[in-house]
Amino acid sequence: MALPTDFIANLHFAPDETEKTIAKALFESRNVFSKHGLHPGMATRRAWQTGSKSIFGAWTLIQSDFAARTGKQLWGLDLMVYPAPQIPAQVLSIVVRSHPYPDSWTWLTPLIEDVCSFLGISFACISGFMVGRGHADGSGGPPMGPELSPGKVPSILCPWMYWGRERLASDKLTMGLKSLKAVAFRSSTSDDAGWVLQAYAGYDRQRPEQLLAAYADAFSVEKPKWAP
Repeated sequence: MALPTDFIANLHFAPDETEKTIAKALFESRNVFSKHGLHPGMATRRAWQTGSKSIFGAWTLIQSDFAARTGKQLWGLDLMVYPAPQIPAQVLSIVVRSHPYPDSWTWLTPLIEDVCSFLGISFACISGFMVGRGHADGSGGPPMGPELSPGKVPSILCPWMYWGRERLASDKLTMGLKSLKAVAFRSSTSDDAGWVLQAYAGYDRQRPEQLLAAYADAFSVEKPKWAP
């Protein structure tokens, strides 16, 4: 099974947020990134000292331990911000290369959970992305369509998903997600009383049939699509 080129985490901010306000929020969360072994690259060091919009772009943060282990000096994160095309949200995309080292998943997932908790993110998800391939086969990165709109049960699942506590309450998801513990690697609360649903311990594109079926039963909906 082909390995994705990248892992992409999409963090959903309120639709009235801007590059400037999101850059400030990331600046304020810099200690969270540092805790996970990330530090500014040479080109973005000054931007991370001031919280300017120049923090967005390629290789803005370097993961030192992973870079040393892989021999890739610039191994780290890309950051970009853009409006979601079909839902009310500004999306921060955090991108890390996954090929040929898929174990970057093991430090990306706890990092994103901590960033979501610190920033009070309402929703986030992580999927793989494969260059030159689209959403039809589930390899085009995290979805951003109406299937993830606030106010309803998502009709699509990604390998890793996060809901903030306000989104959990408003969309009435807690009991249904709690019932998935037996068929997911993780379905449990985060430190900020949000919720994390993770299909597998590591990255796997294979459809988690038991999880998809249990999700449909828990929320009385059709079996959701799988977007690895």
